[in-house]
Amino acid sequence: MDKTTVNSEGINEEKDGWFGSILIALIAAIILRIFVFAPTIVVGPSMEPTLQDPKMAATILNLDNDRLIAERLSYFLNIKPKRGDIVTFTEPHSPFYQESNPAKKMVYFFTKRDYIKRVIGVEGEQVQLKGETIKIDGQTFYNFDIDGDKILINGEPLTGDHTVVMENASVHLNGERLKEDYIKEPWNIRLSIEDGRVRSSNSGGEDINVDITVPKGYIYVLGDNRNNSSDSRKFSQQKGDVTTINGCISLKEMSGRAIFRFWPFDRFGTLGTMK
Repeated sequence: MDKTTVNSEGINEEKDGWFGSILIALIAAIILRIFVFAPTIVVGPSMEPTLQDPKMAATILNLDNDRLIAERLSYFLNIKPKRGDIVTFTEPHSPFYQESNPAKKMVYFFTKRDYIKRVIGVEGEQVQLKGETIKIDGQTFYNFDIDGDKILINGEPLTGDHTVVMENASVHLNGERLKEDYIKEPWNIRLSIEDGRVRSSNSGGEDINVDITVPKGYIYVLGDNRNNSSDSRKFSQQKGDVTTINGCISLKEMSGRAIFRFWPFDRFGTLGTMK
């Protein structure tokens, strides 16, 4: 009876070859994930209609959320974002920034969330938010001005308690109105007046008197759904948003630039810069 001789060294060499290939592929995937590209799931309505999350839930089984690819290479190469870019950045009030315990800080580092918004102003640009008209207790006025926390109608300060809506608000950069075809709907600024003074609330008002110059190393960001977005209008160090100045986001906290939507297929394609 013939006997078959098995070369065990050859089998081991083949196994080692497969193991090495898998290890190299894994390392390459990790490097690409950290330094080049990162998948992103859109959560919430703040970037509608550009980016969609119909069910407001980021789960594996929910296939309605937009899935994006964010490139990270420019972030590591210190290439600054441009106006109109859609960027991701660490939430400004993440517990990661306040935690001093090294173990807990490591946990927060791997569990911190990213926001996704559109770049509106870059360093050195003056950003102003203005309304075309103002409606006070249902009555519309065209000749109005804002002086600190007071509203002037026809040159006279408003007194008493009122409900106010600044209608058809818009962004002005360096004194020029920014054309924005991508916002979801007409943008109104809602606030209340108590004893003649502006009182902001969670539903709006923080953006009534924005007139800032974006500091060096920062960007001013807004969601395309201006009536339902937490962005530079609301970010504040006083509220625990430690990585911000006057609502502007530090470039050091940027994690990527969204460039491509790969899901769902009916919205498949690149996300170009819009100005």
